[in-house]
Amino acid sequence: MIERPLKQRVRVLLAHVRADPELPMRVWVRRRWRSVTLLAALIVAILGFDAWLATCGFEGCPSASDIRHFRPREGSRVLDRSGRLLGRLSSVRRINVPLSRVPVFVREAFIATEDRRFYHHNGLDWHALLRALVRNVSALEVREGFSTITMQVARNSFTPRIATRRTLRRKLLELRLARLIEHNLTKDEILELYLNVIYLGNGTYGVEAASRDLFGKSVSQLSLAQAALLAALPKGPSVYTPRHSPRRARARRNLVLALMAREGYISARRARAAAREPLAIADEEWHPAQRTSSVLGPVLAFVDSVLGPDAVEEGDVTVYTTIDARAQRAAERAVQGEAAAIDREARRWYGAKRAGEVEGALVALDPRTGDIRALVGGRHDDLRGFNRALAARRQPGSAFKPFVYAAALAAGYTPATLVEDEPVEVEEGG
Repeated sequence: MIERPLKQRVRVLLAHVRADPELPMRVWVRRRWRSVTLLAALIVAILGFDAWLATCGFEGCPSASDIRHFRPREGSRVLDRSGRLLGRLSSVRRINVPLSRVPVFVREAFIATEDRRFYHHNGLDWHALLRALVRNVSALEVREGFSTITMQVARNSFTPRIATRRTLRRKLLELRLARLIEHNLTKDEILELYLNVIYLGNGTYGVEAASRDLFGKSVSQLSLAQAALLAALPKGPSVYTPRHSPRRARARRNLVLALMAREGYISARRARAAAREPLAIADEEWHPAQRTSSVLGPVLAFVDSVLGPDAVEEGDVTVYTTIDARAQRAAERAVQGEAAAIDREARRWYGAKRAGEVEGALVALDPRTGDIRALVGGRHDDLRGFNRALAARRQPGSAFKPFVYAAALAAGYTPATLVEDEPVEVEEGG
């Protein structure tokens, strides 16, 4: 049953060969050409993928300098002539802290929870990858991830400008960026960046801001239980938030303590003792100090005109001014105080309806350089409001007298010089 068809096919093939002796060669060339074409296509695909990955999706990878000098945003700020903070043009709930100010047990809590082999891999933990692959395939769904601390730094620092959605493309870019980060930063530098860039819920970024928001104190003052609670948040900041889900937060915190004991960072006895502590969450949320000033409006308008209207919100802009912070505060007090005094006088003469209508403005210049030392545009601070010092139209009045006196002094007059003020007739045109 099997041999007969085979013999028939052989007879047919021999008949074709007798009719066309070059048939075997053409068949061989055709098959060879297909193999070469497939191989060439495979090589082109590999080279294209390698070029795509090497250039971070053809968007351009951050340079070594970009990685080494990257600093998480804290908000655009305005400084006075001595480098003192005048105020912020935008605000981010983050305070960057060096690793030396983060207690060792806080670092260990995050490492035990997020990446226990952090100091033993080069950005990709193959052990975690294989473990996650086996578990996810056996469960036929995504049950476990394999992101390392370095990959999370890449995701939160450099990936957003390249890929925003959670796709395979973004995961591949994270792997590429993680290798670049590992190549240009030490492990401690990566950990410091991670502890400052990670989102920890309620609008806070980094361990310092989250510590102030949840516990009302700096990360350097945390207890072991509080450190474990912070390390519990990256997995689900909104799920494990202690203000809204205290039971889940406590359970997750205790899991972190158990992981720290398993990794040998703390003893089991110490973990049990910390697990019995209450959450003790601060009543008030933390927000960065936001001092306002009349001078911020003109600064913001200038920055918008030079860098564009989105520069302040999209990056950290630091503006250095000639303003003197002490002179600025004194000028603001003077305008507010004098206007309020006139308001009180107005109430006496005109009644309550006229109260609160008086406004004022002030500009103080350094006569030697022309630098602005203080600028007040009105009684109330308004970042994008009307600035009377710069935009109001008014008669110069007696404000022009100093210019006249200055010209006279320059011409040789003295304060004792007598000047006739009688009417003068000047004839023109004959």
